[in-house]
Amino acid sequence: MMPSYTALLSAEHFSNASPIIYTLIIIIITVWIRKLIRRHKKFSVLNSIPGPKTVFLLGNAIDFMGGPRGSLWHMRRKMLTPAFHFKILEEFIEVFNQQSQKFVNKLQKYSDGKPFNIFPLITLATLDIILETAMGRSINAQDNPQSEYVKAVYDMGRIIMVRFARPWLQLDFIFKRTQWGRLERKSLEFLHKFSLDTIRERRKEYKRLKNQKEAKENEIPGKKKRQAFLDLLIEYSEQNEFLTEENIREEVDTFMFEGHDTTAAGINWTIYLLGRYPEIQEKVYKELESIFRKSERPASYDDIREMNYLECCIKESLRLLPSVPYFSRCLTEDMIIVTRLSFTWMIIPLEISRRAASERKRKKFI
Repeated sequence: MMPSYTALLSAEHFSNASPIIYTLIIIIITVWIRKLIRRHKKFSVLNSIPGPKTVFLLGNAIDFMGGPRGSLWHMRRKMLTPAFHFKILEEFIEVFNQQSQKFVNKLQKYSDGKPFNIFPLITLATLDIILETAMGRSINAQDNPQSEYVKAVYDMGRIIMVRFARPWLQLDFIFKRTQWGRLERKSLEFLHKFSLDTIRERRKEYKRLKNQKEAKENEIPGKKKRQAFLDLLIEYSEQNEFLTEENIREEVDTFMFEGHDTTAAGINWTIYLLGRYPEIQEKVYKELESIFRKSERPASYDDIREMNYLECCIKESLRLLPSVPYFSRCLTEDMIIVTRLSFTWMIIPLEISRRAASERKRKKFI
C-alpha cells in the first residue's frame, strides 16, 4: 500500500495547473460538504463528510485524534507519551539492526544494476520492525511475504485506495455487497483476531511474571526486560480501567498499520532522492564511513546520534515528499474566510513545506 504515489502525482499535476482549475476543484468539494451539513445539523462535521467511516480498521483511534471526541485522545496521549521515550526506544536497537541486516541481504539479489521496485521490500522490513516493537511478536514478513497477515495488511491498503477513488463505493450499503466489501470483512476479522489473541497472550505473560515472586529482576515487567508498546499498554490498563481490551487493540492497530506504511514511504522517498542526487549520497556515505571505519558491527544508539547529515537528508525528504501528502481536519466552529463560511479544511503538507522565495529553492533537495 502506498497512497503517497497517487497523491504525489495528483499534487504535482495540480501545482502546475492554472489557479482557476485548482480553485474550482476545491470549491466543488466545499459546496458538497456544506450541503450535507445543512441536512444533518445534529451530527458533527466529521460524521457529515461523505465516505467510509473512520472506524472500519482502526476503531475510534482516528476519531480521537481529529474528531469531536478529541478530548479522549488528549487523555490517552498523556498516558502513552512515556511509551515513546528515547530510553525505551533504545531497547529496540537490536531489532532495528537484525531486520535492517536482513533487508540489506534481500537487496543483494538486485545488485546487477538493473532497475527494480524497492518499495515492497521496504514495506516488509518496516512491517517486521513495527510489529515486533508494537506487539512483541514476529511474523517474519521479509522471509514470508505471502503470509496471511501480510496479505491482510496489503488487502486493507488496496481497499482504502479503491474506496477513495470510486465514489459509489463510499456508500456502505453498496460497498458491503461488492467483492471489496467481502474482502474487507475477511481481512478485518483476521487482523482484529490476530491483535486480540496477542493482547490476551501478553496479558497472561504479564500476570505470570507479576505473580512469580521468585522471578529474577530482569524478568519483572517494567524493569530490564524489553517491553513492546503492547506491554506498556497492558501495564497501564491494570491501573486504568477505562483502557479496555478493545481500546488497546485500537491503539496497537493504529501504531502498526499507520506506522509501517508512513515509515516505508519515508524511507522509499529518501532513497529515491539520494539516488537522484549522487553528490548528496556521497556525503552520507562519507559520514557513515567516518562512524564505522570499515567495520561491519551493528549500529549503536550513540552511532545513530552522530548521523547528523543523514538526519538532515531524511528531514529534507519528508519536506519535499511527505509520507502523508494530504490529510483533513474539521473545524469545531464556523470561520469567516474572504466573507465566506468555511466548514472544513484540507491541509496539504506537500505544498505547505514547499513555500519558499523562489520556485527553484522550494523544490531543491538539501
